[in-house]
Order: sequence, then structure tokens, then C-alpha cells
Amino acid sequence: MKFTGYETLENFVRENLFSDCIEMQEIYTGGSSFNFKVKTGTGEYLLKLTGNEMEYRKLSLFVPLFYPLYPLKQQKFHEYYLMAMPFIHGRSLRYGDVNAKLMAQLAQSYRHLEDIASNPEYILPQQHLKTLFENAETLVKQEKGVLGWFLRRFMTGIKRHTVDIDNKNQVIHGDLSVNNILVDQNGQPYILDFESVRYGKSVEDVAALMLQLSGFRGLTGCLYKFAHLRKMVDNEHRFSPQEWLYGVQFFYLKRLCRRCRQTGKNSKKQNFRKSICFMMSLMRYFQIEKYLTD
Repeated sequence: MKFTGYETLENFVRENLFSDCIEMQEIYTGGSSFNFKVKTGTGEYLLKLTGNEMEYRKLSLFVPLFYPLYPLKQQKFHEYYLMAMPFIHGRSLRYGDVNAKLMAQLAQSYRHLEDIASNPEYILPQQHLKTLFENAETLVKQEKGVLGWFLRRFMTGIKRHTVDIDNKNQVIHGDLSVNNILVDQNGQPYILDFESVRYGKSVEDVAALMLQLSGFRGLTGCLYKFAHLRKMVDNEHRFSPQEWLYGVQFFYLKRLCRRCRQTGKNSKKQNFRKSICFMMSLMRYFQIEKYLTD
């Protein structure tokens, strides 16, 4: 990737950020964002490069910047923005990491989201559960065959306990997943990627994270794990069963909408296998619904 006045991004980094740069390695690319690990004589840093300026204005409210936000003109395309921060040596959050201390640390970090409330231009609109239902129903009607039949039955079932809680807006992360929380060697958790900050209800984030940690994103969902994590969450922020169900419905309907929008590029056999696994994972919703409504 060439930028105006620089043959490579590494040349820019050496001349403007880290003159003692030893090594630069691309570690992750997602959407319009590029991430690099830079090793220097004084430590290691993470560079984030994106074409979305608003994304970085949001990030700058949460991450202590050691260097300013740099605009870089890509020779053939649009302007990019570069920002540097300390590199965190850690791994994605796992169920086994969760304890009372970690939950308290996460809750404290999450409260920093309130700091962005004074900058409403950086906050995405709220996603309403009613709108999710409507979108899901529209998408499900377009599905054919066994999958379409199953998804229509699923939508009928999930409507039995449609949740309607107060419409009070909060500022939430919007994409709180196990991959967006790193745990270092000392057990300290770090919340990452604030690009999706939006209005909503904190239980949407919390329920999604707890369901992922309990295996409900796949086929290994364990109700015991979910109940155990729910108890820990309620020690920090008590949610009613109705609020929990709201968050669970949000999680499943978002997954359903995302799955229905995907374009199949695999063979029919592969798509059939994925469809069966998807239907089996959706069935676990009713296990949680029964647990929360009994």
C-alpha cells in the first residue's frame, strides 16, 4: 500500500513515529481497518489504519494516544487515518477467565462508555427489538425449503415472550464479544474496538457476551455456564429476568438476520451442513427462554 510521498507505510512509520522501528508486521485486517504490530527498541505498539475518520474520533475518546491521529493520502484511493497505542499481549476472553475480580474490572471499564455521551455525533442510533423482529420476519419469508420452514417456526416460537422494556437510552459498546476483550498474563481485561458505540441497553452487550462465553453462539451451549455467569453479572449490575430475555432475543435475532443476509459461496452440501448446525444452535434459544421465564 503506497501513500503520497512514501513508498510504504513502514517508511512513514520510521520517519514520523518510531525511528527505532525494528520490525513491522500486519496482524489483522477487517472491513476497512488494517492493524500492525510494531516492534521498537523501547517496546511494542499497535498501529490501526482505517479509511473511516469517525471511527477514529470515537476511539480517541477511549484510548490514550501516544501519538496524534495522522491523515495519510493513499495514492489511488481515499484518505486514511493512522493511530498508535501500546500493544497488549493477551488473548481473547474465555469462560475459564471469568471470576468476580475480572467481572468488576470489566464493569469499571464499561462505565467509561458514559464519557462519550458528551459527543453524541459519534454515537450510532439505537437498534430497536421491534425493528429486529420485523427485519427477521422479512428475511425469513425469503428462505426456502427446510431452513425456511424451520425459521418461520422459530419466529412463531420466539414471539411467545416478546419483551417490551422501558425505552431509556444508554451508550453501549455495540459489539461486545469475546474477541473484543483481551486478557493479559496478569488477568487484566481490556475492552477493544469501540467503532460500533451506539445508543441501546447495556443488557444487549452483557447478554451477548455471556451467551458467547457459555457456547451458545455454536452447538456447545451450556445452560449451567450461562446461569453461573448471570449470577456474577448480577453482583455488579442486577438485571431482571425480563431484561435478560430482552438481551437474549436481541442476540438471537441479530444472528438470524446476519445469517439470512449472507450470500452462499460454498457448495450445496456445505450450505446444507451449515444450515443444520444453524438450526440446532437456534433451538437452544428455547432452553434459555424456559430458564428465564419459569
